[in-house]
Amino acid sequence: MRLTTSPITQIHTLFMVLVLTASANAAVRTLQGQTPQPDADTRAKAAYEQGRKLADSQQFEAAIENFRTAIRLKPDDMLAREWLGLAYVFSRRYEEAIQTYNKLLELKPDYANAYGNLGYVYILLGKYEKAVAVSKEGIAMNPAYGPAYENLGVATSELGRNEDAVSAFNAALKLNSNQTRNRDCAGSPVTLHQPRPGLHRYAAL
Repeated sequence: MRLTTSPITQIHTLFMVLVLTASANAAVRTLQGQTPQPDADTRAKAAYEQGRKLADSQQFEAAIENFRTAIRLKPDDMLAREWLGLAYVFSRRYEEAIQTYNKLLELKPDYANAYGNLGYVYILLGKYEKAVAVSKEGIAMNPAYGPAYENLGVATSELGRNEDAVSAFNAALKLNSNQTRNRDCAGSPVTLHQPRPGLHRYAAL
């Protein structure tokens, strides 16, 4: 017995094939026209790198926005947080710099540069006792971190505690001397601590 298909069924089948084919073609065209979106880490890195370029050209307000974008996309990017603080310093937005470094230390208490830069900000504001306290915290966390001794020397000197200042500066000089000696002997730099990025470059601002 031979089964036959009614004309209506044939038409319906043909119609469904055409619809499915059109939908498939549309999907292909859509996929071909789409550009894959970079992931959050990639966008965060791009924002950070752009922020660095802007900071290097002293466009600090624009740099701040890029660093904030990097942090929003990647909250555990401590280097972006550090440079955000620096951009605030260079923009004379000192309270925001303090908040940034305090947050950084809350997230990563052993981040030496944050102690150095925070102490530096307190010195700029004339808050020498706070600079002393932060510097001592940094030294306790990392006794080989030279900038903390430098800040401690400046702050105690401003407070008239000259013996403490001399002791702090001597410690900083010793660390710098050891770093130079290690570099000369090894033939390549030996970093005992990460320097505060860029602060000396904008000291005259």
